[in-house]
Amino acid sequence: MLVPPPGTTGIRALAEADLLDSNVIAAHCVEADEEEIELLATHDVAVAHCPRSNGILGCGVAPLRALIDAGLRVCIATDSPASTPSFDMFEEMRTAIVFARTRERRPDALTAAEALELATLGGARALGLDTELGSLVPGKKADLTVLSLADTSFVPWEDPVTGAVLGGSPERVVATLVSGKPRYEKGGKTWLELIDAARRARGRLLQDADPPS
Repeated sequence: MLVPPPGTTGIRALAEADLLDSNVIAAHCVEADEEEIELLATHDVAVAHCPRSNGILGCGVAPLRALIDAGLRVCIATDSPASTPSFDMFEEMRTAIVFARTRERRPDALTAAEALELATLGGARALGLDTELGSLVPGKKADLTVLSLADTSFVPWEDPVTGAVLGGSPERVVATLVSGKPRYEKGGKTWLELIDAARRARGRLLQDADPPS
């Protein structure tokens, strides 16, 4: 039995049903207007911004600047392998910058520093974990990525944040630490095992994402 159309937008329908709160993460929000953004802010809803997915599927460009200015807990996300070619957060940050500046028609619509924050501390805020994760400060878990810019055009660089965001890539990650413990080192014995595991996981995700025949 088909459910009759609600006659309103998704955000408004959820608000009317009293389903918006701080535990909700709204994905995409490409078509959110001023009233809907206010509803999200009033109910402290977090937003997962997935620019590459939106662009590849032709959904449009989300009002990222308006979402941020409204005080929403916005983060950068990748969506799924059904709509993006990879889980590359560096590409996602760069796309977020290009899309925000294109939509607002000004170069300061989203800076590299803001994009990096959305991809790190922004994700922790969206999940309600910003007191534990997302930034390197005393008392938080020491999660970090060591990135080499040696083979990029950003050497020598004046701003390391801009260099990391615009010149970074998964191939340039030389090590990662979780809670201060080394989890990955480029060239280590587990590198090929990690690649194989990632390929198998992506294959399973793509298989699960296939529509039923």
